[in-house]
Amino acid sequence: MNLRASRSLSWDDIFAHCQQRTPSHVWSSSALLAEREVAIDCDDDALFDDFFAAFGGSPRVPLRPSATAFVSASIFAGDAQTDYGCMRLRRDGQPHAVDDVFFGLSLPDCPFESRASADGQWTEVAMPGEAALFVYRDDICLFRKSHADWRPKLLSVLYRGSLRLREDVIFFHASALSIGGRGVLITGRKMSGKSTTALALAARGHAILADSCACYAPATGKLFPFRRPVGIREGPRSNAVNEALSRTEVRGVHRDASFRVDLATLLPRNESGPVAASAIFFLRGFAPLTRIETLKNDAAELANLRPMYSSFANAPHTKRVFELIRLLSRARLYGLWPGQEILA
Repeated sequence: MNLRASRSLSWDDIFAHCQQRTPSHVWSSSALLAEREVAIDCDDDALFDDFFAAFGGSPRVPLRPSATAFVSASIFAGDAQTDYGCMRLRRDGQPHAVDDVFFGLSLPDCPFESRASADGQWTEVAMPGEAALFVYRDDICLFRKSHADWRPKLLSVLYRGSLRLREDVIFFHASALSIGGRGVLITGRKMSGKSTTALALAARGHAILADSCACYAPATGKLFPFRRPVGIREGPRSNAVNEALSRTEVRGVHRDASFRVDLATLLPRNESGPVAASAIFFLRGFAPLTRIETLKNDAAELANLRPMYSSFANAPHTKRVFELIRLLSRARLYGLWPGQEILA
């Protein structure tokens, strides 16, 4: 079914065509997101690299549907002759509305536009001036395979949606570690050295809980592991990490100007379960020598915590702000300027 022909068909027709296809090979993979399983079944081998980049988890295996996954997606791309593939979404084993993972479409900085289909039964999501990339209703999401980046974009939707569906967790643009059994958050703006600092500490024997997506449960005050691949970029890097990369056959993929590396293959002995959030380090930039400044326990650093929007899309704003202020009041707060000796 080529694109020119499919334009004359309704989305219901295209979905029905997707349902009639029987893939010759299907694989499965899964990962843990704050101790809850996210799983996919898919007939497109190349998509598993994008699942790994987003979530980490196990290498693909022959079809093994998960009966315990918190979020699961069945993704069927079909062959090269078809323009559209189909994703079915489930939550705790039951069909779940795809609309829940397409949140934020009305925000000013959202790159997508959304509109109702001609029959009013589907929602179309597209880049400005382009044909619909995603079309969804109920638990069904059709995706256009002629878009060069359909795989990472589809996995981005699943990733953001999985965070959105964890109402019990606040996610941060931050790294998290367990140091001496105590939970530590390292937060800062993009490219400020979160991964570099976390990896340098992990190379000294501490356990990375999460890189770039830290998970905090307000009900318990604990940081939970989300061991998605750590992003290693060009620039300052721990000597121990360089040695590990040179001597170890690591599992990794190149994405977004970084090498996303599986922590289990890079630093296999550095793992930890949930730990209490005891300290927060706010990165202030690199310095010749490491400098640490004790900060007051007040709301002055609230904006610098950098929570993800997904955690404000699933709970009242006032509730989340209160939970963040409580975190700031309970943890020790520091300003951190990492120095060259931390990379030794």
